[in-house]
Amino acid sequence: MAFVPLGAALAPVQAGKARALAVTSAARARALPKVPTVAESGYAGFEAVAWQGLLLPIATPKPLVAIHNADANKVLALPAVRDAILALGLEPGGGSSGRLFDQIRVDRGEWSTFFAPVARKP
Repeated sequence: MAFVPLGAALAPVQAGKARALAVTSAARARALPKVPTVAESGYAGFEAVAWQGLLLPIATPKPLVAIHNADANKVLALPAVRDAILALGLEPGGGSSGRLFDQIRVDRGEWSTFFAPVARKP
């Protein structure tokens, strides 16, 4: 048993060479709709997902941030890009820079508690 990114597990699962027991996202994966979430499997509230984001230096002027954000959202909305992302078993995202900042803040709080004992070891 292993926790494997969906993009890496998708082909073996679809080929019948591996069996997906659950996905770690809050909702079922579009690529594997019959596979339950960990929360549905009895661990209420469980969610652990990987995401990617575009980051700029902190001193970047807000108008420039807005331009980059709008351009990234336009690219993510292109059908060919969305289809390519979905084919990898991933979910296209997008949204505001504030949404990404909030996600980073939430994840930092949740995962820093989890990794704090490891980080203190010599």
